[in-house]
Amino acid sequence: MTDTHVDDANGNRLEASRKSRSLIAFGVRAGLGVGFLGLFLWLYGVGRIVQSLARERPTYFVATIALYLAGQVMSAYRWILLARLSGLAGRAREYLTYYFIGMFTNLFVPGLIGGDAARAAYLGLRHRRMGEAVASVVADRGVGLVALFWFAAVAAFTQMATFASAGVSNR
Repeated sequence: MTDTHVDDANGNRLEASRKSRSLIAFGVRAGLGVGFLGLFLWLYGVGRIVQSLARERPTYFVATIALYLAGQVMSAYRWILLARLSGLAGRAREYLTYYFIGMFTNLFVPGLIGGDAARAAYLGLRHRRMGEAVASVVADRGVGLVALFWFAAVAAFTQMATFASAGVSNR
């Protein structure tokens, strides 16, 4: 009688096991996504959602989604650059996948650090370098915070210039 659980000399069964676990994990994630979508459609009513979408201009709707996704891809690229500074080399697709997993996690975990923790965990576990992964996520948040300060400074400066040209005093 042959034992089907024994690896061969090249480890083929181990590879088949990884593939099957990967397919099962994908199936679970896809099932949860479809389940949540179904729940939202049921809770909010398909008719109301279709009515709201029918009022939108399709070109603006598609352009908005494209701009949003482009912004997220650019943010993921920034994270790739920061992670590579920490010595974590990986494919762009891997980082993009982890970035979108983090975005999805932020939808259901209270606070904003759930997605960051998911990104750091996925990257750190994949490369077995948790410290560097956490550092890359913290650096990504830090760069975003600095950019937000710059946007606020530019907005305040332009607002002051607008008031000054209109003769409005801020006192």
